[in-house]
Amino acid sequence: MRHEVFFMVEQGKTKSDIMAFMSERYGDFVQYNPPLKMHTGLLWFTPLLLLLAVVAILWRVIRQQARGRS
Repeated sequence: MRHEVFFMVEQGKTKSDIMAFMSERYGDFVQYNPPLKMHTGLLWFTPLLLLLAVVAILWRVIRQQARGRS
């Protein structure tokens, strides 16, 4: 991909031209900040879901330990 970008810059393509080409060819996953679409939802919501899972697990562990001490 780096070579393709270098070649396109040598041809005089603009940044928006290069981004459009890369997104069309490889999908929105090549962008650092992909747009929120149906097929990029996994990229956007996985960190939130993982955080919620960690909080839920910690809450259960702390609650079980508190019950064990009583």
